[in-house]
Amino acid sequence: RPSEIRNGGGAGGGGGGEKRRALTGPVPGTPPAQGRRDGSTADEPGAWAAREWLRAKCAGQVVVFRVDYQVPSGREYGQAFLDKENLAVGLVAAGLVKTREGRGKGEESDLERALKEAEAAAREAGRGLWGNLGPDGGVRAMPKGDADTAALLAAHKGRTVRAVVEQVGSGSAFRATLLPGFEHVPVFVAGLQCPSMGRRAAAEGAEGTPPDKWGGEAKQFTELRILSREVHLQFQGVDKFGNLFATVLYPEGGGRAPPG
Repeated sequence: RPSEIRNGGGAGGGGGGEKRRALTGPVPGTPPAQGRRDGSTADEPGAWAAREWLRAKCAGQVVVFRVDYQVPSGREYGQAFLDKENLAVGLVAAGLVKTREGRGKGEESDLERALKEAEAAAREAGRGLWGNLGPDGGVRAMPKGDADTAALLAAHKGRTVRAVVEQVGSGSAFRATLLPGFEHVPVFVAGLQCPSMGRRAAAEGAEGTPPDKWGGEAKQFTELRILSREVHLQFQGVDKFGNLFATVLYPEGGGRAPPG
């Protein structure tokens, strides 16, 4: 999301360590919200572009996060920097997020001044929300309901499909958004039998199962290479549960996936 950054894949091979952190300051005042993955609600204009700007900037990079404060729920708010670029200012400068109004009285901070200047420049240049978001108005045409993975296999077998990896469940399983159709699908890496990450307890008081030996390390291996990255998938088959099996081509250097 344009207001949130995650870090994952904790050091030491445990495959954990994910933490959510939200950006502070006058941004985002009214960040464009993404619609539901099942298509039941639509994006707000520019929501996908804002998320993709932040994802492409941060995926595979070292982001420095300075915590300003923490709320009772435990979530931390602060400022994020990539090569000394304040990501909040970058979002506003790209015209993808508007600054928050009505911040109250008091002396204007350096961050507030930078954000206002960035927004004025974006407005003058007609970038993002201040300009033309394209024929679709910056709103994705998402499919409603679960993706028909058998139909996707039939339509794309023998070709490569662009996808963004949204979540990694184990070393050989993840969920991805296919492009350009925005189908959200479960994917298993073809040809692998990976150690399990165990099973969480279904309810409070119930017992789960622990990860297999090397399960956490296998998950972290996959996270570090494809989580939040754009990859290319070559579909190989679909099981009775609708899970896609695919060969995964990913960029070792962190850029776009190689062409298939």
